[in-house]
Amino acid sequence: MKQCTKCSQLKELTEFTFRVDTGNYRNSCRACKLTQQQLSDSLKHVELKLYHRNRHLQKTYGLSLEGYAKMLEEQGGRCAICAMEEKHAPHGVLSVDHCHESGVVRALLCNPCNTGIGQFKENQDFLANAIDYLKRFNT
Repeated sequence: MKQCTKCSQLKELTEFTFRVDTGNYRNSCRACKLTQQQLSDSLKHVELKLYHRNRHLQKTYGLSLEGYAKMLEEQGGRCAICAMEEKHAPHGVLSVDHCHESGVVRALLCNPCNTGIGQFKENQDFLANAIDYLKRFNT
């Protein structure tokens, strides 16, 4: 019998991994070691996602994660058009809306609003016509 240093439970030696290099059993049981490894992998996954998100924002929009966070705070954590909260947006993030000609970042939008502007080719006249159309057929 051996006591695990992580969970403090007294367990059979078969619950511990034998280390050939030291000739001893590990101090933490297999279950605790597995939990620790899964947590470590999970943290690495989160760090990797943040790294790739930061790289994408920098490369595509010249915007850092900190810049994104600042914009999000200034917008109250919501889409600049429909006020959808970021947590309800697809993938849990808002899209970075930008001018396709100049590349200037305008605001953070939910995917439907960002896509809608794109479908109207960022043309104010088209959008105004769409508003007039909806008003005319308002039932």
